[in-house]
Amino acid sequence: MSELAAGTVDYNVVSDRPVLAVTVGIELTPAVLALRVLPHREVVILRSDDERSRQAAGRLAGRAGEVPVRTLVLQDVHSASQVTDDLDRGLARLGVGLDRVQFSATSGTKPTTVGILELAQRSGGAPVSYLDAESRQLRFLLPDGASPIPVHSEAVPDVPELIAWQAGGYRAVVDPTAGAPSRAAVLLGAHYPRLRGFLDVLRRLARFSRPGASIRRKEVPCELQDRVLHAAAQEGLLQEVSPNRWKIGEASRARFFFEGGWLEEYVQSVVERIPELRAVERGLKIYGGTKATDEVTDLDVVCVHGTDLVWISCKARSDFGQIVPHIFEMKAMYRLIGGLRARCILATTTFPSPGSSGIRWDSQPLPGAHFELSLRFVTADANCPGLERDWTGDRG
Repeated sequence: MSELAAGTVDYNVVSDRPVLAVTVGIELTPAVLALRVLPHREVVILRSDDERSRQAAGRLAGRAGEVPVRTLVLQDVHSASQVTDDLDRGLARLGVGLDRVQFSATSGTKPTTVGILELAQRSGGAPVSYLDAESRQLRFLLPDGASPIPVHSEAVPDVPELIAWQAGGYRAVVDPTAGAPSRAAVLLGAHYPRLRGFLDVLRRLARFSRPGASIRRKEVPCELQDRVLHAAAQEGLLQEVSPNRWKIGEASRARFFFEGGWLEEYVQSVVERIPELRAVERGLKIYGGTKATDEVTDLDVVCVHGTDLVWISCKARSDFGQIVPHIFEMKAMYRLIGGLRARCILATTTFPSPGSSGIRWDSQPLPGAHFELSLRFVTADANCPGLERDWTGDRG
Protein backbone atom coordinates (compact mmCIF):
# COMPACT_ATOMS: atom_id res chain seq x y z
CA MET A 1 0.00 0.00 0.00
CA SER A 2 1.05 3.62 -0.31
CA GLU A 3 2.52 5.50 2.64
CA LEU A 4 -0.37 7.96 2.84
CA ALA A 5 -3.43 6.13 1.56
CA ALA A 6 -5.49 6.89 4.63
CA GLY A 7 -7.91 9.39 6.09
CA THR A 8 -11.20 10.60 4.64
CA VAL A 9 -10.12 10.69 0.99
CA ASP A 10 -12.23 8.60 -1.43
CA TYR A 11 -9.88 6.00 -2.90
CA ASN A 12 -12.70 3.86 -4.35
CA VAL A 13 -11.72 4.64 -7.93
CA VAL A 14 -8.36 2.89 -7.44
CA SER A 15 -8.99 0.64 -4.43
CA ASP A 16 -9.57 -2.46 -6.56
CA ARG A 17 -6.56 -1.74 -8.81
CA PRO A 18 -3.54 -3.18 -6.94
CA VAL A 19 -1.01 -2.69 -9.77
CA LEU A 20 0.25 0.87 -10.24
CA ALA A 21 1.79 1.44 -13.68
CA VAL A 22 3.73 4.70 -13.50
CA THR A 23 5.61 6.57 -16.22
CA VAL A 24 9.06 8.04 -15.64
CA GLY A 25 10.67 10.87 -17.58
CA ILE A 26 12.81 13.90 -16.90
CA GLU A 27 10.58 14.73 -13.94
CA LEU A 28 10.81 12.04 -11.25
CA THR A 29 8.93 13.87 -8.50
CA PRO A 30 5.38 13.20 -9.89
CA ALA A 31 6.13 9.48 -10.11
CA VAL A 32 7.42 9.28 -6.54
CA LEU A 33 4.41 11.22 -5.25
CA ALA A 34 2.11 8.79 -7.07
CA LEU A 35 3.82 5.94 -5.20
CA ARG A 36 3.35 7.78 -1.92
CA VAL A 37 -0.29 8.71 -2.41
CA LEU A 38 -2.04 6.03 -4.51
CA PRO A 39 -2.93 2.66 -2.93
CA HIS A 40 -1.08 -0.23 -4.59
CA ARG A 41 0.52 -3.61 -3.91
CA GLU A 42 2.72 -3.83 -6.99
CA VAL A 43 4.49 -1.34 -9.27
CA VAL A 44 5.21 -1.50 -12.99
CA ILE A 45 7.56 1.27 -14.15
CA LEU A 46 6.96 2.44 -17.73
CA ARG A 47 10.12 3.86 -19.28
CA SER A 48 11.62 4.59 -22.68
CA ASP A 49 14.58 2.75 -24.15
CA ASP A 50 17.36 5.22 -23.28
CA GLU A 51 19.97 5.59 -20.57
CA ARG A 52 18.45 8.59 -18.79
CA SER A 53 15.10 6.86 -18.49
CA ARG A 54 16.80 3.67 -17.29
CA GLN A 55 18.56 5.61 -14.52
CA ALA A 56 15.33 7.39 -13.54
CA ALA A 57 13.53 4.04 -13.36
CA GLY A 58 16.27 2.74 -11.07
CA ARG A 59 15.91 5.73 -8.75
CA LEU A 60 12.14 5.31 -8.69
CA ALA A 61 12.39 1.57 -7.95
CA GLY A 62 14.56 2.41 -4.95
CA ARG A 63 11.71 4.48 -3.53
CA ALA A 64 8.95 1.92 -4.00
CA GLY A 65 9.32 0.40 -0.55
CA GLU A 66 8.78 -3.33 -0.10
CA VAL A 67 6.26 -3.90 -2.90
CA PRO A 68 7.34 -5.87 -6.01
CA VAL A 69 8.65 -3.65 -8.83
CA ARG A 70 8.89 -4.59 -12.49
CA THR A 71 9.84 -2.56 -15.56
CA LEU A 72 8.18 -2.33 -18.95
CA VAL A 73 10.16 -0.69 -21.77
CA LEU A 74 8.23 1.36 -24.34
CA GLN A 75 10.06 1.20 -27.67
CA ASP A 76 8.80 4.50 -29.12
CA VAL A 77 7.41 7.04 -26.64
CA HIS A 78 6.72 9.49 -29.48
CA SER A 79 4.08 7.26 -31.09
CA ALA A 80 0.80 6.92 -29.21
CA SER A 81 -0.23 3.81 -31.15
CA GLN A 82 3.13 2.15 -30.49
CA VAL A 83 2.81 2.95 -26.77
CA THR A 84 -0.66 1.37 -26.73
CA ASP A 85 0.62 -1.79 -28.43
CA ASP A 86 3.72 -2.02 -26.18
CA LEU A 87 1.58 -1.61 -23.08
CA ASP A 88 -1.01 -4.16 -24.18
CA ARG A 89 1.57 -6.82 -25.00
CA GLY A 90 3.91 -5.93 -22.13
CA LEU A 91 1.30 -6.08 -19.39
CA ALA A 92 0.02 -9.37 -20.76
CA ARG A 93 3.57 -10.73 -20.73
CA LEU A 94 3.91 -9.68 -17.08
CA GLY A 95 0.61 -11.36 -16.25
CA VAL A 96 -1.07 -8.06 -15.30
CA GLY A 97 -4.70 -7.96 -16.35
CA LEU A 98 -6.11 -4.61 -17.42
CA ASP A 99 -8.83 -5.02 -14.80
CA ARG A 100 -6.13 -4.88 -12.07
CA VAL A 101 -4.07 -1.91 -13.23
CA GLN A 102 -4.18 1.84 -12.67
CA PHE A 103 -1.93 4.30 -14.50
CA SER A 104 -0.05 7.40 -13.32
CA ALA A 105 0.89 9.43 -16.39
CA THR A 106 2.39 12.74 -15.29
CA SER A 107 5.96 12.04 -16.39
CA GLY A 108 6.88 11.05 -19.90
CA THR A 109 5.80 12.33 -23.29
CA LYS A 110 2.37 13.46 -24.44
CA PRO A 111 2.10 10.56 -26.93
CA THR A 112 2.76 8.23 -23.99
CA THR A 113 -0.21 9.70 -22.13
CA VAL A 114 -2.40 9.45 -25.24
CA GLY A 115 -1.35 5.83 -25.72
CA ILE A 116 -2.15 5.02 -22.09
CA LEU A 117 -5.59 6.64 -22.40
CA GLU A 118 -6.31 4.64 -25.56
CA LEU A 119 -5.53 1.36 -23.81
CA ALA A 120 -7.43 2.38 -20.66
CA GLN A 121 -10.55 3.25 -22.66
CA ARG A 122 -10.27 0.06 -24.68
CA SER A 123 -10.09 -1.97 -21.46
CA GLY A 124 -13.24 -0.46 -20.04
CA GLY A 125 -11.83 2.48 -18.11
CA ALA A 126 -8.69 1.71 -16.10
CA PRO A 127 -8.01 4.79 -13.90
CA VAL A 128 -5.44 7.24 -15.32
CA SER A 129 -4.18 9.96 -12.97
CA TYR A 130 -1.70 12.83 -13.21
CA LEU A 131 -0.16 15.30 -10.77
CA ASP A 132 -1.63 18.81 -10.86
CA ALA A 133 1.25 20.61 -9.17
CA GLU A 134 -0.60 23.92 -8.94
CA SER A 135 -3.43 22.50 -6.83
CA ARG A 136 -1.28 19.74 -5.28
CA GLN A 137 -3.75 17.05 -6.29
CA LEU A 138 -3.72 13.82 -8.24
CA ARG A 139 -6.44 14.36 -10.83
CA PHE A 140 -8.01 11.72 -13.05
CA LEU A 141 -8.21 11.73 -16.84
CA LEU A 142 -10.22 8.52 -16.49
CA PRO A 143 -12.81 7.74 -15.27
CA ASP A 144 -14.75 10.91 -15.94
CA GLY A 145 -15.88 12.73 -12.83
CA ALA A 146 -13.53 10.93 -10.42
CA SER A 147 -12.70 13.07 -7.39
CA PRO A 148 -9.09 14.25 -7.17
CA ILE A 149 -6.83 12.94 -4.40
CA PRO A 150 -4.96 15.61 -2.43
CA VAL A 151 -1.18 15.47 -2.06
CA HIS A 152 -0.70 16.49 1.56
CA SER A 153 2.49 18.22 2.66
CA GLU A 154 3.51 15.05 4.51
CA ALA A 155 3.94 13.35 1.13
CA VAL A 156 6.39 15.99 -0.12
CA PRO A 157 9.84 15.59 1.44
CA ASP A 158 12.23 18.22 2.72
CA VAL A 159 14.75 19.78 0.37
CA PRO A 160 17.62 17.21 0.52
CA GLU A 161 15.33 14.28 -0.31
CA LEU A 162 13.50 16.25 -3.00
CA ILE A 163 16.86 16.94 -4.67
CA ALA A 164 17.81 13.27 -4.33
CA TRP A 165 14.57 12.32 -6.14
CA GLN A 166 15.25 14.62 -9.04
CA ALA A 167 19.02 14.92 -9.44
CA GLY A 168 20.45 11.46 -9.94
CA GLY A 169 24.06 11.29 -8.81
CA TYR A 170 23.82 14.41 -6.66
CA ARG A 171 23.20 14.70 -2.95
CA ALA A 172 22.34 17.66 -0.76
CA VAL A 173 23.90 18.18 2.65
CA VAL A 174 22.50 20.62 5.20
CA ASP A 175 25.08 22.95 6.77
CA PRO A 176 24.94 22.09 10.49
CA THR A 177 26.31 25.54 11.38
CA ALA A 178 23.51 27.42 9.58
CA GLY A 179 21.12 28.18 12.39
CA ALA A 180 18.38 30.74 12.76
CA PRO A 181 18.95 34.18 11.22
CA SER A 182 20.87 36.47 13.54
CA ARG A 183 19.48 39.69 14.94
CA ALA A 184 22.37 41.56 13.30
CA ALA A 185 21.36 40.26 9.85
CA VAL A 186 17.72 41.23 10.37
CA LEU A 187 18.76 44.74 11.43
CA LEU A 188 21.08 45.17 8.44
CA GLY A 189 18.39 43.98 6.06
CA ALA A 190 15.60 46.02 7.56
CA HIS A 191 17.64 49.23 7.58
CA TYR A 192 20.14 48.64 4.75
CA PRO A 193 19.71 51.99 2.96
CA ARG A 194 20.63 53.81 6.20
CA LEU A 195 23.37 51.35 7.14
CA ARG A 196 25.05 50.85 3.77
CA GLY A 197 28.05 53.05 4.53
CA PHE A 198 28.40 51.62 8.03
CA LEU A 199 28.30 48.09 6.60
CA ASP A 200 31.12 49.05 4.21
CA VAL A 201 33.22 50.03 7.23
CA LEU A 202 32.53 46.71 8.94
CA ARG A 203 33.26 44.81 5.71
CA ARG A 204 36.65 46.51 5.29
CA LEU A 205 37.48 45.86 8.95
CA ALA A 206 36.64 42.15 8.55
CA ARG A 207 38.45 41.74 5.24
CA PHE A 208 41.68 43.65 5.96
CA SER A 209 41.78 43.46 9.74
CA ARG A 210 45.26 43.42 11.30
CA PRO A 211 45.87 42.30 14.87
CA GLY A 212 44.57 45.01 17.16
CA ALA A 213 42.65 46.85 14.42
CA SER A 214 39.38 48.36 15.61
CA ILE A 215 36.75 50.94 14.79
CA ARG A 216 35.71 53.83 17.00
CA ARG A 217 32.10 54.70 17.67
CA LYS A 218 30.97 58.14 16.58
CA GLU A 219 31.29 61.05 18.96
CA VAL A 220 27.54 61.43 18.67
CA PRO A 221 26.22 57.87 19.01
CA CYS A 222 23.88 56.53 16.32
CA GLU A 223 21.23 54.40 18.01
CA LEU A 224 20.75 52.16 14.96
CA GLN A 225 24.47 51.54 14.52
CA ASP A 226 24.81 50.76 18.22
CA ARG A 227 22.06 48.15 17.91
CA VAL A 228 23.96 46.49 15.05
CA LEU A 229 27.24 46.56 17.01
CA HIS A 230 25.72 44.97 20.09
CA ALA A 231 23.78 42.37 18.05
CA ALA A 232 26.95 41.42 16.16
CA ALA A 233 28.84 41.16 19.45
CA GLN A 234 26.23 38.73 20.79
CA GLU A 235 26.94 36.53 17.74
CA GLY A 236 30.71 36.68 18.28
CA LEU A 237 31.22 38.66 15.07
CA LEU A 238 32.51 41.73 16.92
CA GLN A 239 34.12 42.30 20.28
CA GLU A 240 33.81 45.45 22.37
CA VAL A 241 37.29 46.38 23.61
CA SER A 242 36.21 49.63 25.28
CA PRO A 243 33.00 51.68 25.52
CA ASN A 244 33.87 53.36 22.22
CA ARG A 245 35.94 50.77 20.33
CA TRP A 246 35.10 47.50 18.58
CA LYS A 247 37.24 44.89 16.86
CA ILE A 248 36.55 41.78 14.82
CA GLY A 249 35.62 38.70 16.81
CA GLU A 250 35.86 35.34 15.03
CA ALA A 251 37.63 36.45 11.85
CA SER A 252 36.42 33.89 9.28
CA ARG A 253 32.78 34.11 10.38
CA ALA A 254 32.90 37.90 10.51
CA ARG A 255 34.42 38.14 7.03
CA PHE A 256 31.74 35.87 5.53
CA PHE A 257 28.93 37.64 7.38
CA PHE A 258 29.84 41.24 6.56
CA GLU A 259 30.75 40.45 2.93
CA GLY A 260 27.31 39.00 2.18
CA GLY A 261 26.34 36.29 4.62
CA TRP A 262 24.07 38.79 6.34
CA LEU A 263 21.94 38.97 3.17
CA GLU A 264 21.45 35.18 3.12
CA GLU A 265 20.32 35.26 6.75
CA TYR A 266 18.02 38.20 6.11
CA VAL A 267 16.37 36.54 3.09
CA GLN A 268 15.96 33.37 5.14
CA SER A 269 14.24 35.35 7.90
CA VAL A 270 11.71 36.73 5.39
CA VAL A 271 11.11 33.47 3.51
CA GLU A 272 10.41 31.66 6.78
CA ARG A 273 7.45 33.98 7.34
CA ILE A 274 5.75 33.13 4.01
CA PRO A 275 3.01 30.58 4.77
CA GLU A 276 3.17 28.96 1.33
CA LEU A 277 6.81 28.00 1.76
CA ARG A 278 8.20 25.30 4.01
CA ALA A 279 11.37 23.30 4.71
CA VAL A 280 13.52 26.43 4.49
CA GLU A 281 17.25 25.72 4.51
CA ARG A 282 20.30 28.00 4.25
CA GLY A 283 23.75 27.10 2.98
CA LEU A 284 22.79 23.74 1.46
CA LYS A 285 25.79 22.11 -0.25
CA ILE A 286 25.34 19.96 -3.38
CA TYR A 287 27.83 17.15 -3.97
CA GLY A 288 28.24 14.91 -7.00
CA GLY A 289 29.69 15.09 -10.47
CA THR A 290 32.78 13.02 -11.28
CA LYS A 291 33.37 12.18 -7.64
CA ALA A 292 30.71 11.88 -4.97
CA THR A 293 32.84 14.15 -2.77
CA ASP A 294 33.03 16.97 -5.34
CA GLU A 295 31.10 20.05 -4.24
CA VAL A 296 29.13 21.20 -7.27
CA THR A 297 27.47 24.28 -5.83
CA ASP A 298 25.82 25.62 -2.72
CA LEU A 299 22.29 26.94 -2.40
CA ASP A 300 22.09 30.13 -0.34
CA VAL A 301 18.41 29.85 0.62
CA VAL A 302 16.24 26.98 -0.57
CA CYS A 303 12.74 25.78 0.29
CA VAL A 304 9.70 23.90 -1.00
CA HIS A 305 6.69 25.60 -2.60
CA GLY A 306 3.89 23.06 -3.05
CA THR A 307 5.73 20.17 -4.67
CA ASP A 308 8.46 22.31 -6.22
CA LEU A 309 11.95 23.42 -5.22
CA VAL A 310 12.67 27.15 -4.84
CA TRP A 311 16.27 28.39 -4.74
CA ILE A 312 17.13 32.00 -3.88
CA SER A 313 20.72 32.99 -4.58
CA CYS A 314 21.91 36.07 -2.69
CA LYS A 315 24.54 38.54 -3.92
CA ALA A 316 25.30 41.60 -1.81
CA ARG A 317 27.14 44.55 -3.35
CA SER A 318 28.57 42.64 -6.32
CA ASP A 319 29.59 44.48 -9.47
CA PHE A 320 26.96 44.07 -12.14
CA GLY A 321 29.58 42.44 -14.35
CA GLN A 322 29.78 39.65 -11.79
CA ILE A 323 26.03 39.25 -11.62
CA VAL A 324 25.50 38.26 -15.27
CA PRO A 325 27.81 35.18 -15.25
CA HIS A 326 26.20 34.10 -11.99
CA ILE A 327 22.76 34.16 -13.61
CA PHE A 328 23.98 31.80 -16.34
CA GLU A 329 25.49 29.51 -13.71
CA MET A 330 22.16 29.44 -11.89
CA LYS A 331 20.31 28.70 -15.11
CA ALA A 332 22.59 25.73 -15.78
CA MET A 333 22.11 24.25 -12.32
CA TYR A 334 18.62 24.85 -11.01
CA ARG A 335 16.66 22.59 -13.36
CA LEU A 336 19.29 19.87 -13.08
CA ILE A 337 18.88 19.94 -9.30
CA GLY A 338 15.16 20.60 -9.00
CA GLY A 339 13.51 19.63 -12.28
CA LEU A 340 11.50 21.54 -14.86
CA ARG A 341 9.21 23.18 -12.30
CA ALA A 342 12.01 24.31 -9.99
CA ARG A 343 12.22 28.05 -9.46
CA CYS A 344 15.36 30.08 -9.02
CA ILE A 345 15.71 33.77 -8.14
CA LEU A 346 18.70 36.02 -7.69
CA ALA A 347 18.30 38.51 -4.84
CA THR A 348 20.85 41.30 -4.98
CA THR A 349 21.45 44.78 -3.67
CA THR A 350 23.16 45.62 -7.00
CA PHE A 351 21.25 47.98 -9.25
CA PRO A 352 20.98 46.87 -12.89
CA SER A 353 22.76 48.87 -15.53
CA PRO A 354 20.65 50.34 -18.36
CA GLY A 355 19.70 47.75 -20.96
CA SER A 356 21.13 44.92 -18.87
CA SER A 357 21.63 42.24 -21.52
CA GLY A 358 17.93 41.46 -21.83
CA ILE A 359 17.75 40.18 -18.26
CA ARG A 360 14.24 40.51 -16.87
CA TRP A 361 14.35 42.19 -13.49
CA ASP A 362 11.24 41.93 -11.36
CA SER A 363 9.76 45.33 -10.78
CA GLN A 364 9.30 44.85 -7.06
CA PRO A 365 10.34 42.53 -4.21
CA LEU A 366 8.24 39.43 -3.64
CA PRO A 367 4.78 40.71 -2.67
CA GLY A 368 3.59 39.25 0.59
CA ALA A 369 7.16 38.70 1.73
CA HIS A 370 7.52 42.12 3.43
CA PHE A 371 11.14 42.80 2.49
CA GLU A 372 12.10 46.04 4.20
CA LEU A 373 15.33 46.08 2.17
CA SER A 374 14.95 47.23 -1.46
CA LEU A 375 16.32 44.13 -3.15
CA ARG A 376 16.39 43.55 -6.89
CA PHE A 377 15.14 40.18 -8.12
CA VAL A 378 15.78 38.38 -11.38
CA THR A 379 14.68 34.92 -12.49
CA ALA A 380 17.38 32.66 -13.89
CA ASP A 381 15.20 31.80 -16.89
CA ALA A 382 12.97 34.19 -18.78
CA ASN A 383 10.38 31.42 -19.07
CA CYS A 384 10.19 31.00 -15.29
CA PRO A 385 7.02 32.77 -14.09
CA GLY A 386 7.41 35.61 -11.63
CA LEU A 387 7.09 34.20 -8.15
CA GLU A 388 4.90 37.08 -7.08
CA ARG A 389 2.02 35.40 -8.93
CA ASP A 390 2.58 32.16 -7.08
CA TRP A 391 3.08 33.38 -3.54
CA THR A 392 0.63 36.20 -2.98
CA GLY A 393 -2.75 34.51 -3.26
CA ASP A 394 -5.42 37.04 -2.31
CA ARG A 395 -3.18 39.06 -0.05
CA GLY A 396 -2.15 41.55 -2.71
